[in-house]
Amino acid sequence: LEQAIEEAGMGVSLVLTYEEHFTGQEHQKVSELADSGDKAESSKLLFNLVMEKGAEARRVMWKSFVKMRRGVPKLSKILEEIEQQGPNLAHYRTITDEVSDIPNYLKDAQKQHKEMLCRQTGTLKLNTILIKEKVKI
Repeated sequence: LEQAIEEAGMGVSLVLTYEEHFTGQEHQKVSELADSGDKAESSKLLFNLVMEKGAEARRVMWKSFVKMRRGVPKLSKILEEIEQQGPNLAHYRTITDEVSDIPNYLKDAQKQHKEMLCRQTGTLKLNTILIKEKVKI
């Protein structure tokens, strides 16, 4: 998928900018990396930006891939494989794990959520203990 994004990245970035999911600066950064010959870094930046932007940006990216599939053989092959596999979440998960790490802001949000749940669970346990003690009296 990385190699396919390298080949189709500029077009996807243009579409995302046109549909106002990317700012001009974000598109420019993706373009500069691609133009300087660092297509791998450009595709990683593009993918990370799309993942940060949310579900609508991801849909636009995939729709763009479908429209570009005839001109990018690697992309066409990947899309055919996805169509054959069907909506298999485990398969999709392995694809996304290979392409990019989880962004730091999501890791931080997950950590905060876990801490909050631990605090709430501790409070619940404490309340349960106090109630039991009150019942014993």
